Amino acid sequence: DVSVQTSMRGEVWLVIVLILLTGSWTLRVDAAKRAAPRKRELLAEHGPVSESTEESGLLLPTVTAATLYEKSRQWHQEGARIKGTGLRPVLGYVTPWHPAGYEFSVLFRAKLTHVSPVWYQLRRAKVDSSKEWVLVGGHEYNETWINSVRQPGGMQESCVAVEEVAEASCSATNAEVTTRVVPRVVVEVDEAQDHLDLVQSPEAAIEAIVKEVESRDYDGIVLEVWMTWAFMNGISNDAFRAAAFAFIQRLSSSLRALQPSGTGGSRQLILAVPPVVPSAPSRPRIDPAHMDQLAAFVDA
Repeated sequence: DVSVQTSMRGEVWLVIVLILLTGSWTLRVDAAKRAAPRKRELLAEHGPVSESTEESGLLLPTVTAATLYEKSRQWHQEGARIKGTGLRPVLGYVTPWHPAGYEFSVLFRAKLTHVSPVWYQLRRAKVDSSKEWVLVGGHEYNETWINSVRQPGGMQESCVAVEEVAEASCSATNAEVTTRVVPRVVVEVDEAQDHLDLVQSPEAAIEAIVKEVESRDYDGIVLEVWMTWAFMNGISNDAFRAAAFAFIQRLSSSLRALQPSGTGGSRQLILAVPPVVPSAPSRPRIDPAHMDQLAAFVDA
């Protein structure tokens, strides 16, 4: 039958055309893959370098993310020798999930007055029918690192001020300064009632913190809870704020009542707070009047 033969020829030609098109597309894809540049493996370069930050190109608007990563663990060869002036506190955080932070905190300890390892959480645990305050995170304690970061002087060979102060003043301020270790304690509870219980009946929580500070010979702590209080509108509530300030004062007094730490100073309380001028109007801020109230019993 002529119509059947014509239909079959059409189907054959259609199949041939599809095969040719598919083959052509495959060839083009393969050619594109061969032509595409191979992605280079990113390796972070570690150690001191002679070029400055300006010379490295890191300040250029065209700098790439790959370049930032590769140079993220470099520092100028003179950087570790330059000490801070000691005119104001300089605190650095160290996190357990970033091991290089431990190394850098020791290497650059001459620039730091305080180092805060992010180790502790103050939580509430159910015991029978009641709740008790527990301090967890002590398993992160690293005595070898603490002893290393407390070694005076760092890699400095001569006192070099980073601000316009006299050389004699710089030397007198920094000659035998030991970096203080003040682990962070974050209050990790979700219910507003738990926060209310903390500020109204803080004895057990304070005891747990002070006991750990004394047994580990820390120089104090960094307390992180203010932002939570701000988001739950506690700071804006006069009654809660008064109780919260009383809690902070009692904690500070308890720390200061301990014998001086191994570095020779009294135990300190550092409070993590938002800035006076936030990055956006909707962001939390601290009222300067509140800072004035806290200044009497908070060290920084």
